[in-house]
Amino acid sequence: YIDNINPALKFVYIEHQQEILRDIEPNMKDDKIADVLYKYKGSAENRILKKTKEVLDTNRNEVLDLKSQIEGAIKDMSEIHKNGLAGYVLYRYRLLQLLQKRLEINDDGKYTLESNIHDLIYPRKETSETLALNDHNLWILDDKLMLHTYATSDLDLKKISDSSSTDRPDVLIFKEDGIRGEVSSVTIVEFKRPDRIDTNVVDQVYGYVEELNNRNIKTETGRTIQTVKDGTVYYCYIICDFKHYESELEKMIKKFQFKKTVGNLGYYCYNENYNAHVEILAYDKLVSDAKLRNYAMFNKLGLDIKDI
Repeated sequence: YIDNINPALKFVYIEHQQEILRDIEPNMKDDKIADVLYKYKGSAENRILKKTKEVLDTNRNEVLDLKSQIEGAIKDMSEIHKNGLAGYVLYRYRLLQLLQKRLEINDDGKYTLESNIHDLIYPRKETSETLALNDHNLWILDDKLMLHTYATSDLDLKKISDSSSTDRPDVLIFKEDGIRGEVSSVTIVEFKRPDRIDTNVVDQVYGYVEELNNRNIKTETGRTIQTVKDGTVYYCYIICDFKHYESELEKMIKKFQFKKTVGNLGYYCYNENYNAHVEILAYDKLVSDAKLRNYAMFNKLGLDIKDI
């Protein structure tokens, strides 16, 4: 069962082998075997957490011994956990290679549609209630975005809120204040085709902000969360191509008083009226930043970021 049907529970068996074998009966059906394994899952996870905490609680004076303690803790982890982590790191590496490939000119001399890039990061017409955590790749933009209350992709605002607008932001990510039940931050992501730029895109994003203010956000399961005009912070990302549209970009940054970021592959401004942080990012910077954030993990597996 744990080898062929539910390998994610193998670590539970390793931690509680004797107890599980005692509870398993001959010819037991799969769902009953699952019940037994899940019975001990919490305890197994707690043991691993305790081992991890012991490492984190190490006194500063024992830093030199930290490596051996970590290695000891890793040995206690099941192979499925270690192999799963290595597999996920490799997945990130291959995905960045695929993203880089999609940013190149196709055989027909044209660039890929923004929808092909959009779907790599967060599939269109989906929400966080229809997608599993590993079915989207918001980590490419920022690892913090992986943890959110609710997210939507390419859906009319009137379908996800009490707005009547048919505008469809590419990606919306809501993070809720756990105390007041209100949206503390909204992240808006807008993609543009690699060989094009829309000089009205900043106005477009601000239009989304205005439409979302004081709205009730409706999840697919019927839950409602509320945005607050004075308290909600907006993080807006505009992802586009800088290579062929320097003049249009210059007009845009002058009009909205953007400042250049380090490396000249991005622009930033804070709009106090909307409480909005707005960043215009080149696709090259999007990939480069993701590579650097994951460099340590790639390096541990012997993966060269130069090959991305």
